[in-house]
Amino acid sequence: MQHASDPVGYGLKDLAGLTDGAKVSGNTSATFHRAASILDDCKGALSWIRSSLPDKEQRLMNSGVSVIFCDPQLVPPESLLPTTCFIAVDNPKRQFARAVSRLFKPPRSAGIHPTALVHQEAVIGSNVSVGAFAIIEKVEIGQDCHIGSYSCIKHGIDYHNLDFTDLVQYVYTA
Repeated sequence: MQHASDPVGYGLKDLAGLTDGAKVSGNTSATFHRAASILDDCKGALSWIRSSLPDKEQRLMNSGVSVIFCDPQLVPPESLLPTTCFIAVDNPKRQFARAVSRLFKPPRSAGIHPTALVHQEAVIGSNVSVGAFAIIEKVEIGQDCHIGSYSCIKHGIDYHNLDFTDLVQYVYTA
């Protein structure tokens, strides 16, 4: 995971779990550092396209896209195979959205939201953010963790380097 402001490139390996069962063709070493619509300039970007788009070939040829989710009916232009990675999946828009939400997270500021409830003996590491209405019992939360809004972190477990973004988490004592 990285934040949107980080200029590091991603590749096919970073899309693990989103490409299971997909047909991958083209340049499997292609990298991207941002996400963009196929209707915009896509140089160095991850994008998606559906085969029913009327001018899809022209869009692909002019886009400069690096990695693209597409549906299995799309036939990649031969001239783009050396530079572009095509990932054929049943729902390219959904897989693109999942990739964007996983890889491009906005920077978070460390701190505890005023509505969060934190046990007085909880140990909170550095650079931790705790969202609104979260409940933190007597636990240890290591540095660089994010506890999302409405999360409930139960007593008896230590948390380190976790990101419970926008999920209600109920973690019980083993």
